Amino acid sequence: VNLPTRDGDLRFFASHRERLAKANLWPLVSNPQTIATCLDKIQFHEHCCRNHIPVLPRILEPSTSDYPCFARSRTGSAGHGARRISHANEMQFFHGPPPWPDLLIQPCCTDPEYTIDALFDLDGQPVQWVSRERIRVKAGESSVGRTVSIPALDALLPLLAHSLPLVGPITIQAFFSEQNGPHLIEVNPRFGGGAALGIEAGLDTPRRLVALAQ
Repeated sequence: VNLPTRDGDLRFFASHRERLAKANLWPLVSNPQTIATCLDKIQFHEHCCRNHIPVLPRILEPSTSDYPCFARSRTGSAGHGARRISHANEMQFFHGPPPWPDLLIQPCCTDPEYTIDALFDLDGQPVQWVSRERIRVKAGESSVGRTVSIPALDALLPLLAHSLPLVGPITIQAFFSEQNGPHLIEVNPRFGGGAALGIEAGLDTPRRLVALAQ
């Protein structure tokens, strides 16, 4: 069984699934279309809007009242290229003049950020998950966190399962506050860098992965 842990591996293993199976190698990854949707932040945002999954709105061309905002490249991981933009001059300094078709620009959100470590079975159904607050983050990866029980975050799982065929370990990022509710940030269709925190808290992913492979 193969378990990709890098974005760069996902497309390769998904697109070569049949060839790998002939060599008795079984990648537990989502299908190529799901991976393409998740790895493209703009495409994923559009998917969420179509399927009534809560996300922050997209700002195509910020006006003065839209600053500060937050900009992310449509591709990339570990927070690369993601930054808070304070004013229009700063936007042009980093990204040149408008338009910015390859930027996902959204309002700055100060709500706490959470990771949901989840495992989806071969039929695309979530079989286990745990939510954890991201207390300390380094290079886009959570290094210190604490597990929490938030029903509004749990409710994101069936919404995702209904709209997007996911398989294997899945890492979900979201904002949440009691005042504003949940807002999905992104879905990484693989183990996340902080997955060991969820496993240490009791999420029995390794044993379940063996069971799925068998």
